[in-house]
Amino acid sequence: MAAGRVSRSLLDPFGDLPPLLARRVVVTGLGLVTPLGIGVPTVWERLLAGATGVRRLEADDLPEAHRAVLPQLPCRVVAAVPQAELAAAPWACQEDPRRTAKFMSYALTAAAEALQDAGWRPETQEQRQATGVAIGAGMSCTTDMAEAGVLLAEGKVRRLSPFFVPKTLVNMAAGAVSIAHGLQGPNHAVATACATGAHAIGDAFSMIRRGDATVMLAGGTESCIDAVSLAGFSRLKALATRYNDDPAAASRPFDAGRDGFVMGEGAGVLVLEELEHALQRGAPIYAEVRGYGLSGDAHHITQPPPDGIGAQLAMQRALRQAGLAPQQVCYINAHATSTPQGDDIEQRAIAAVFGEAATSAAPPSGGPPLAVSSTKGATGHLLGAAGAVEAIFALLALRHGVAPPTANLTAPDLPLLAGLVAGSPAPLPQGPRAVLSNSFGFGGTNASLALQAPWAGAGAAAEPLAPPPAPLTLPVTHNVELSSEDEQAALLPRGAVVLIRGNARTRQSLIGQRAVVRRAVGLGGWHWLVLPSGEEVKLQRNALEVLERPTAGEMDMSEEEEEEQRRREQQQSVARGYVYEPAEPHAEDRPRPPRRPSSVPPQQRSFLEEYSQGGRARVHSSRGGGGGPRINLGKLQTASLKRYGAAYHLPAAEQAATTREQLLDAVAEHFAAQQVEEGEVIACFLQAIKRHRMGLPH
Repeated sequence: MAAGRVSRSLLDPFGDLPPLLARRVVVTGLGLVTPLGIGVPTVWERLLAGATGVRRLEADDLPEAHRAVLPQLPCRVVAAVPQAELAAAPWACQEDPRRTAKFMSYALTAAAEALQDAGWRPETQEQRQATGVAIGAGMSCTTDMAEAGVLLAEGKVRRLSPFFVPKTLVNMAAGAVSIAHGLQGPNHAVATACATGAHAIGDAFSMIRRGDATVMLAGGTESCIDAVSLAGFSRLKALATRYNDDPAAASRPFDAGRDGFVMGEGAGVLVLEELEHALQRGAPIYAEVRGYGLSGDAHHITQPPPDGIGAQLAMQRALRQAGLAPQQVCYINAHATSTPQGDDIEQRAIAAVFGEAATSAAPPSGGPPLAVSSTKGATGHLLGAAGAVEAIFALLALRHGVAPPTANLTAPDLPLLAGLVAGSPAPLPQGPRAVLSNSFGFGGTNASLALQAPWAGAGAAAEPLAPPPAPLTLPVTHNVELSSEDEQAALLPRGAVVLIRGNARTRQSLIGQRAVVRRAVGLGGWHWLVLPSGEEVKLQRNALEVLERPTAGEMDMSEEEEEEQRRREQQQSVARGYVYEPAEPHAEDRPRPPRRPSSVPPQQRSFLEEYSQGGRARVHSSRGGGGGPRINLGKLQTASLKRYGAAYHLPAAEQAATTREQLLDAVAEHFAAQQVEEGEVIACFLQAIKRHRMGLPH
C-alpha cells in the first residue's frame, strides 16, 4: 500500500451512510385553544377585531386550596381559556380531571381541530406509523404539584392521587394525543420554557425533512394559572401589577406603559406534512415551513444579553436554512411579552438583522417597512404554548395578507422599529411572502421559524376560513367515570341504532360506522354491538351517539338469543386472556352445592348479582396469549388486594392468603360462589376498588 493511502474498507467497514433526505414540509391543519376563544376562525376574527382575552383574576380561577392567598398576590389579571366556549366546541375533549391535567385536555382539543382541518384520519397501520406527535409544555401541571405538597406536609400520603405522576409529566400531552388517535410515529415532547411551542414545530419539521415521519402533529400547550405560578413569577418581577383595576390594558408589548407580562393558558397544534403526500391527497396548504433557527444566549438564566445576540442568531439561522434574504420577509410575529427589558432587546435584535428594512419608514426596497407585532397584547403570555399559537397567527397573516395588531400599543418605547403594527391590522405586500415567528425562553433558549406563503397550484386553502363541521367524528374523548345511577340510566336498550364516535379504547376502523345494540351490561356502560358486517364489538356508552331508539317489542330477546349472547361473551373473555374452567365436567347437569352464607351487604349483593349468569367458573389471571385490551388482577399488589378485598367482606381465611396467586384464587372462588359471570368478575372487583378509593358506595 502506498504511503499515505488507507483502505476505505478499514475506515468504513459498514459502507457509506445513507444520504440525508431534505424533503419539503407544509402545514395542512391548525387547531387553537386560547383566551380569545376556541377554534381558529373565532380566534383569528377576534384578534383582528382588537379583542382581548385578559381579565381580572377571580377566586374560581384558582384551585380551591389556593384561594385563600388571592389577596396576597401582586398580580390579579390573567388570560384564561373561556371554559363555557370550550365545553360548547363540538370537537372539544371532555376529560376526567382526576386522570388528566388541563394542559393535556387543551392539547387534545387543539389536535382534534387540526386533524379535522387537515382532513387527515390515519386508518391503516402504515398511515398510523407514519404519523407522529411533537407537543411540548413549559411547566406542565403546577397545580397538582402544589396540592401534592400540601398533602405531604399534612402527612396525608395515602390521599395522593395515583395519577399524580402521569398528570405532571411534560410528555403526557403528546402521549395523550398519540393514544387518542392511534399515532405510532415519533412521539416527542419539548420543554424549553417559553420557546417550547416553536421548538416542537421546528423539531417536527426536521423529522419530516429527514424521513422519520410523513405527518406530524406539532405544537405546545400550557395551563398553570394557579397561586404557585402567579406568586413565583411575581417574585421574579415578571408579571404586570400596575393594571389590576384595568385588566384589558395590562398586556402591552413594546408600549412605554408596560410593566410585565400577563399569565395565559391554551394550546396550539399544527399538522405538518411532507409536500408530495399533501399534494397527492389534495390537502389544503396554509404555508411551507422553510427554516428553523436555534441558539443559546449563554448569558443569564432569565435575562437576554443587551444586544440580543441570541435572538439575532436564531433569526439568521432560520433565514439561512430557508434560503431567504432578509428583504424577502414581510412580517415578524415577535416574542415580545410586555416586559420592559425583553421587548427593547428584541427590537434591537430585529434591527440588527434586518437593518433599514425594519428601522426606516422608507426602506431602500421602496416598499413598506417590515411589519412587526406581538399578539400577546390580546392573548397574554401562554408560556409553553405561545410559540405554537403565534406560529399559527403568522401562518394566518400569510394566508390573509394582513398583520394582526399589537393591543394597547399607543406609545412605542423604544421607537426603533418603523413597522410596529398598532391599533388595526396592517396589509402585507402583494406577491411572494415570507414571515418569521420568534420565541425565546428562560435559560437563554431561542427559536425562530421561517414560513413561506403557498405558491400557485400548491393546494392553497380557499378563503374564507371555515369552522370545522360538527359533530366531529374523531376519538377525542377518554372514559369519564359516572355514578352507578347515572351509568345505569345511560345504558341503551337492545335494538337501538348508534353511530360509533369513538373514545380512547376504540379501534380507528370502527369510527363512523353504524351499529345495533345487542345488549348493555354493567358499570362502565359497556354495550355489545352488531356491525353491518355481522361482526360483534364491545364499546362503552361514551363512544356511541344514539341515532334511533327501538320500540318495546324490538327490545325483547329470546332464550336462544340470550344463550348465544352468553356464548359470545365467554369467547370474548377467553380472547382477552382469561381462562374459563368448569368446576367439574358436566357440572351444569348436577345439583348445585348449597350456597354458603354471604356476608355481603344487600346493596353490594345486588351490585354483584346484576352480573350473574348462573354458571360456576374458576377465574385465573392469564400469563400471556389473547389479544386486545384486558384488565389483569395480577397487576395489583397483594396488599391492595387484601385491603380492598375486605370491602367485599371476604371471609378471614381467604384474606389470610399469603401469596398473590392464593389470594387471586380465593377472590375468584368467592365470586364464583356468588354465581358471578366470569367475564365481569374482574371488572366488578376493579370498579369496587376505584369507588372505594374515591369514598363512593359500592
